This record gives sequence, C-alpha cells and structure tokens, in this order.
Amino acid sequence: RCAAVDALRRVALHGDPVAVSGALARLEHRDGAVRAAALRSLSFLARRGDEEVMAKAKVCLDDGVSNVRAAAVTTLAELVPCKGDEDVVGPVVSRLGDCEAIVRSAVLESLLKVAHEGDLIAVPAILELLEHQDGRIRLA
Repeated sequence: RCAAVDALRRVALHGDPVAVSGALARLEHRDGAVRAAALRSLSFLARRGDEEVMAKAKVCLDDGVSNVRAAAVTTLAELVPCKGDEDVVGPVVSRLGDCEAIVRSAVLESLLKVAHEGDLIAVPAILELLEHQDGRIRLA
C-alpha cells in the first residue's frame, strides 16, 4: 500500500482531485508508513493553500509515529499559501520540542520555507530550543 500511495505523486497530475482525495483517505490508515506516504504524495499533488489538505496535515502533527509527524511538517511547508502565514508557522514551530530528531530536523528545514527572516513566532522558539535541558533537542 505504501508503494501505491507513493506512486500517486509520480502518475497523477498536480491538483488531480481524485488523487488528492485518495491520498487524504490514506491518512486514516492504521499503518504509519502508509500515512507518511500519503502526506508525501499530498505535498506534490495538492495545490498550494489547499485548506482541506492543510487541515488534515495539521492533525497529523500529533500522530503517534514520528515519520508521520515529520511528513506532516514537510507537507505544510510545501503547501503554505504564502511565507509568514501564521496558521502554518505556529503549528510547524509547535513541533520543535518533539522527542524525535527526525521531526525537529524537518521543522528546522521547513521554517526556511514558511517563516520570514526575524519571524516573531519562530525566532523565540528556536532560541528556547537552544537552551533546552535535553542535549538531543539542543543539537537539532
């Protein structure tokens, strides 16, 4: 199923509503690898600013599987309607304290796409991260 969901982004056209709908449905799959693949496909298939896809990706930020959370962050960064959109910057920044390095790394990479230089949400969160008591989190 993972391979099939990944294949969507290679064969479907950007913005194809049937492909987007199919990928969205896979966000409910019990297998985290399938959910992560669906998010990766949505980052290519969905149109920038697609409200339904972005809302579902935000829900995935709290998934129990780290690869899904990381894919959700990346998907939001790819689909953000405009840099500096607080409805995206805030949820992305919220994952900076994630216990998994893969998620924190995705956040830091994504902030380059979603936040303006000097962003008043991102900068304080990153500074707080640098002083975190957990050395693994500081290293992110």
